[in-house]
Amino acid sequence: MMHKLEYDESYCLNNLSIGFDEFCGRSLQLHEAPILKTLTLKLHNHSDSIDSLLFPSIRSTLLKISITSSSNPTPIRFSSNLNVFKTLVVMKLQDKILLDVSADSPVCFRSLKSLHLTRVRYSCDESLSRLLSACPVLEDLFLERRLRADKLFTISVPSLQRLFIIKQDRSLYNDDPIFEINVPSLIYLMIDDRRGSFDFTGDMPKLVEANVAVCQSKSGKLLKSLTSVERLSINLYISMVKHLTDRFYYNQLLHLELHIYQNFRSNLLLRVLQDTPKLQVLKLNQGRAHASSSFRSPSTLALNFSINLEIKRP
Repeated sequence: MMHKLEYDESYCLNNLSIGFDEFCGRSLQLHEAPILKTLTLKLHNHSDSIDSLLFPSIRSTLLKISITSSSNPTPIRFSSNLNVFKTLVVMKLQDKILLDVSADSPVCFRSLKSLHLTRVRYSCDESLSRLLSACPVLEDLFLERRLRADKLFTISVPSLQRLFIIKQDRSLYNDDPIFEINVPSLIYLMIDDRRGSFDFTGDMPKLVEANVAVCQSKSGKLLKSLTSVERLSINLYISMVKHLTDRFYYNQLLHLELHIYQNFRSNLLLRVLQDTPKLQVLKLNQGRAHASSSFRSPSTLALNFSINLEIKRP
């Protein structure tokens, strides 16, 4: 019996006498294996019935689900078959999916360890926080937000160990979302979002590694939260370097990689070394900041350079 199932609506648009949701529901009822490792759904038409027709049809213990919607927003409310969600370990939702988690929703993802939300939509500001509160053992969260859409993201997950936050692309559109984050068990942090404002409301004493690219005017609270890391890669302007060294002391830092977007002077290098007493490796990358995309002119490429230093202290 198959342990992986994939349904792609693009292959069925003109070949079914019944709706795609109903076809999937009937098909899943025939799947009798005790464990279904992976269920992949690729939706192309607007659907309001995925909760009522599809989820109740899953009889096997489902470990991983991946849903992508490329049409109008498909609402997912996680309310029809609670037993399905109790066994999930990995859940991936992508593109035009509308997360609608009500305040009184009884859903609980008690086994979910990894959650990927890629450019999904939220019915309200509380939808994300309600979903996360239903994940008591979540360890990995990947969040790619859409441009000029959602304004507030509340991430409070005591069990979270790895957090990835990125923007849809690197273009500097005029949106200013706020991230309120409380993740006391975090080990690894990756942020690539130059428009977001990040407010870490609690300590992260277990944080070992961070890779961040943020706006220079909104970096203060974030930098303060990184003082315990051993490995740090960060995109900086010179003003942020001064902010980094003037206010915070990185006494655990062993490996530092700086991506600098202005002229880097030797006195700033000395300041960095003074405030990182355990630093063993320093890598400097200098070049121009880019407002968007992967395009780089020849003149810009010529200005980029990289220096690797191995530091030996007396």
